Amino acid sequence: MSDQENWGEDDDNDPDYVPPVEIENGHVTSTTEDDSESSDDEVPTTSTNGEFNTDLPTAHKYLGKLKHVSGYTLYDDEEVLEVMAIYTTTMVFPGFTLPLVINNYAEMSVMQSYIEKNSVFVLIIANAKLNGVFEYGVTMEIFENQVRINSLHIKAKGRQRCRLLGELKNWGGQLKQVIVKILAEPEITSPLCDTQLYTLKRLKPYTSEKYCDIIKNYKYRRYHLCQYPLESWVYDKYEVSYYVKLLLEGLSNYLGEYIPKDPVMLSYWFAQNYLLLHEERLHLLQLNTALERLKVGYTFLKRVSRDASLV
Repeated sequence: MSDQENWGEDDDNDPDYVPPVEIENGHVTSTTEDDSESSDDEVPTTSTNGEFNTDLPTAHKYLGKLKHVSGYTLYDDEEVLEVMAIYTTTMVFPGFTLPLVINNYAEMSVMQSYIEKNSVFVLIIANAKLNGVFEYGVTMEIFENQVRINSLHIKAKGRQRCRLLGELKNWGGQLKQVIVKILAEPEITSPLCDTQLYTLKRLKPYTSEKYCDIIKNYKYRRYHLCQYPLESWVYDKYEVSYYVKLLLEGLSNYLGEYIPKDPVMLSYWFAQNYLLLHEERLHLLQLNTALERLKVGYTFLKRVSRDASLV
């Protein structure tokens, strides 16, 4: 069963929060009164350092003013549902926006009938060999739409990863009726979460959201580590905050970019915005945890840095 919520009541209290109107697909954009008077044909751009994927524009003003649809839909983990799927060549990860313009009359008719009752569809993409559909996709929630000049304009935001279980019907073109299973985003935990030193665990932190705090309190962490068979550095490298630190340090030169510090969103931000090969993005999409995505993302970051140093 899905839950619809209106988020944002506590956003003003978050020190890392940036208003949604100022961020589009991980890029900070300026918002002025002149924006509403700009031409529909204008495609705004921001400066990037060449290592980012620029397939998705930073703001989708070329679509014009669309009808806004409110709501936020999340499905239960492992839930199986029948839903419309759209096949595209652009990959979008949870938390990011996809603009769509459907010009085919038959596809427009099917999609219009669908969105009258549903605001969620699944985005599916080609596999690594480009000869079929990849088995993983992302649920997309439509938040703006409008029919204009014989075309359907849509803006949708990625919500949850899902796995394709089967195809029920091909509506023709890019539209399919499919069955998918919603994939869970596991809770982030420390490798020391099962420590038996309950009193010390309660009084002194053995882990933290920031790796610098882990180092600061490392003398207490050592007591917990004594219970485990491997060297301490092994467990340190399975802390999510360790890879958050490495990625943020590696991306520190990219000024003007909004880089989230939340591990889950950072893992998706890197996969969405960093300049990667199609098969590399597919690999990141199928990974189940933020830790796995951050670790693999860091190997990609090191590879690019190493290649650049050889030039």
